[in-house]
Amino acid sequence: IKQWIKSSLSLALAMLLNKILSFFGLSPIDGGDSSEDMELLTVPSSVVPVDLFLSLFPGFVGSDVRTSAVKMASYPCLYSWGGPSTETIQKGDIDALCKEGGDCSGATLTMAVKAGVVTPEWATKYRGVSNMAANCDSVPIGSQKPGDFALYSGHVAMVLTEPQADLSQHSYVLSMSGGNSSVHGDNPLAKAKILRNDTYRTDFIC
Repeated sequence: IKQWIKSSLSLALAMLLNKILSFFGLSPIDGGDSSEDMELLTVPSSVVPVDLFLSLFPGFVGSDVRTSAVKMASYPCLYSWGGPSTETIQKGDIDALCKEGGDCSGATLTMAVKAGVVTPEWATKYRGVSNMAANCDSVPIGSQKPGDFALYSGHVAMVLTEPQADLSQHSYVLSMSGGNSSVHGDNPLAKAKILRNDTYRTDFIC
């Protein structure tokens, strides 16, 4: 209980700091695989520790999306621009993804294939944030479900939970973030993480 309280207070303080930074135009940006390099996360205010997340959502593990998310956030599943391999994505191989490293679209598509959200062929054909966005139907905030893709500017993540009232109907997501084109599994801060925020776009895809 003490650890949960400590984690909750740390998260709340970090979120407050992010609000202050946002007010002054200094909010950090998640890395992605857009054409422009993204800065590494400097204040990961929305990162939720796995143990805290599981305490908030008891019984969460069970589906492929959820099991994969907890595994990726628990392992040293590092960000690597351009990863993982096409074969790993097509197989939906989460263990191989974490060994190879991956960028945001590669990691999200590997999870999606594993969960049967998209086919291996779709994942191969439309890999990349812009391609994914252009070939999926939008889902309005409040209607998303686990397994949907959350879009940021130049970034994509996997929706993990139902809409949350305290997040303006956004959801917790699994995000492979914190890196750019120069990061290839060599930065321990650039990795898969569970995020709690409402800073992504107001629509979802797939």
